[in-house]
Formats: sequence, C-alpha cells, structure tokens
Amino acid sequence: MNQDIPNNPYRFESGNPNAYEPTGDGKLKPFTKAVFIIHLIFGILGTIGALFGAISIVLLPKLQEMMNEAGVDEQINLNPFPGAYVLMIAMMIISGVLSIAMLWGGISGLKKKLSGLSLIKGVSAVMILYKLLELPYNIVAQYYNFQAQKENQLKQMANNPNTPDMGAFLDVILYVSIGFGVLISIGLMIFYALCYLHLNKAEVRANFR
Repeated sequence: MNQDIPNNPYRFESGNPNAYEPTGDGKLKPFTKAVFIIHLIFGILGTIGALFGAISIVLLPKLQEMMNEAGVDEQINLNPFPGAYVLMIAMMIISGVLSIAMLWGGISGLKKKLSGLSLIKGVSAVMILYKLLELPYNIVAQYYNFQAQKENQLKQMANNPNTPDMGAFLDVILYVSIGFGVLISIGLMIFYALCYLHLNKAEVRANFR
C-alpha cells in the first residue's frame, strides 16, 4: 500500500543524485548565527587592520627620516630580530587574506549558503594553526621592542640624571603584556575550535543550501 509522503518546503529536487540537499527547518540556531556575526566583525576589523598595517610599513621609513631631521634621537626598529621584517609582512598578508575570507564567509553564512558554512569552517581550522604560529612571534617581537625602549630610557638617564628610572616598570609591563597576549591567543584558539566543531555538526549543515 502506498503512503503519502509530506512535502518538505526546504528540500529541492536535483538532477544530480549526489547533489547536497538541505533537510533542516531553515532556521539558524542562535549560536550558529553568533558564529557568523563574530567572524563577520573579525573580518571587518582584520581587513581594516591589514590596510593600516600596510600603510604604516610604507610611511614609517619616511617618519623616521622626519624624526632624524628634527633631531629626535629615537629609532623606529622594523626589524627587532633577524627575519622579523619579512615575518611581519608575511603574517600581515596571511592575516589580510583570512580576514577577507571571514568577511565573505560571515555574510554568506548569514544568508544560509553552504559555501559560507564551508568557508568559515575552513577559516576556523586555519586560524587555530595561525594563532599557534603567531604566538611565539608576538612574544619575541614584544621582548625585543621592550628591550629597545629600555635602552632608550637608559640613554636618557645617562644624559639627564633627573630622568626617572623606568627600567623595572617596563619589565613589569613586558611580562603583563606577554601574559595577556598568551591568554588572548589561547582564548581565540578555543573559540575557533568550538566554531569548527559546531559547524561540522550534521544538524547545523542541514539548514544550509
């Protein structure tokens, strides 16, 4: 005996038997929507940050030249340790590409497009590795930059005995900033891992087309 099968308005017929067909109710869960919104915000901020970073790299040598002409005895060190400048540019490019992918994936995901889901899931996986590789670079760069500031402060003390000794204070700031940066990186890695695991669920994927 034939039984009537109710039609699913969110299901479509395709000539390709292997084509993906959404089977959910078409509604995004609050956490799913939050994942795409947060990635969209990160994408916007990251893209703007990459643009400003690129502009600063171009303008900083000119700024150094102007400071030298004005008699300011301070150097802008773009290469605090061997290879730092090349690494900074490479990470800026990677960060810019990932930010654009977040921006595009966030918009597409909110539109319930499967391409947006796949893109954000892939970006989340890559961001875990990126943050893991970025962490030691940030620690080393912060250390060398703070040491340069400390040397400048010692020079000022030598030239002017009335200059307060900020060496110990700079050491505290260094350790606090490194610790804070490590916590932020670990938190972001956990966030991206949760996003990947959530978007990988079949019931979440079922609502995208």
